[in-house]
Amino acid sequence: MMKRPPGAAVRFPFVALLSLVLGAVVSQAFAAQQPQPSDMIARIFSGEFSAHLPAAPNWFDGGQSYFVIDRGDDGKGSNVVLRQRRQRKSGSS
Repeated sequence: MMKRPPGAAVRFPFVALLSLVLGAVVSQAFAAQQPQPSDMIARIFSGEFSAHLPAAPNWFDGGQSYFVIDRGDDGKGSNVVLRQRRQRKSGSS
């Protein structure tokens, strides 16, 4: 029969109890970080997950010019940008 090292009878219950306590603390901390289902539903309908697609251009001047409303340079507000269609250069071959 194998001999137990001295103090093993005291060490095992201590380690088992410590493991249980740490497991409970970690699981409580993890549960506190999870968003509640009602919070997630509110986030879905708030537009947080919506795609921010660029607006379609508004053509005028017979299709030669257009303007678009772009997001501002600082991320706030918007800029109205006027552009003209590029003319193709005809090559003299």
